[in-house]
Amino acid sequence: MGVVDGVAGVVLAGGAGKRLRGSKALVKLGGTPLIQYPVDRLGSIVDTLVIVGSCPHKSREIAEAVTLPAGCELICTWDGAGIVTGEAVGVGQGSLGPLAGIRAGLVASPHARCIVVGCDMPFLSAPLLRYMAVRSRGFQAVAPRLGPGAALEPLCAVYSWSCVSHIDSMLAIGPRKVTRLFDVVRTLYLEREVCEAFDPDLRCFFNVNTRQDLAEAEATLRLSCRPV
Repeated sequence: MGVVDGVAGVVLAGGAGKRLRGSKALVKLGGTPLIQYPVDRLGSIVDTLVIVGSCPHKSREIAEAVTLPAGCELICTWDGAGIVTGEAVGVGQGSLGPLAGIRAGLVASPHARCIVVGCDMPFLSAPLLRYMAVRSRGFQAVAPRLGPGAALEPLCAVYSWSCVSHIDSMLAIGPRKVTRLFDVVRTLYLEREVCEAFDPDLRCFFNVNTRQDLAEAEATLRLSCRPV
């Protein structure tokens, strides 16, 4: 498939996974840590992967559990890295949510653009991710929009380093909802039909949040032979 120049992959792995009764990134799916699936998809199209955990220790623990694709550099960071909020320096433990994780990934990356995904997305489409990365040139963000009412997928999107200043403002004064970032940066929206051309049932956006979701993902792995 080939690496997209100037683009890194960022995997947000700070979720506590309370409903899964364990660190979400390290929960086993098909005998493999859940995070390994997005790592494999991204590793086929980028030369650098950034894992963003909830604290430095957790980031290292998760990084040690994954098998890195050949030729891919690994960088570890955490969601509070470099953030100053009032008198609080290095706020972490997910207190600022995924917006802070996106910021940490962008700042840690050697590339100006990053494909950002969640660690709980085992069925990502590498061709769709690659398409998003290629189309991101000239935009600050690229986000799938799957239906009316702005049904956006902010944790399967591309962000530019130029988003950092906007994120800093949002972290300082709010709102901290990731989708609000798209209102203030130059965003390319990928409509549902575009995404369906790569994945007709849109399984690529499936998230594992509960034990039921995990069982459904296990069933998909067992019964589906189609590429994911």
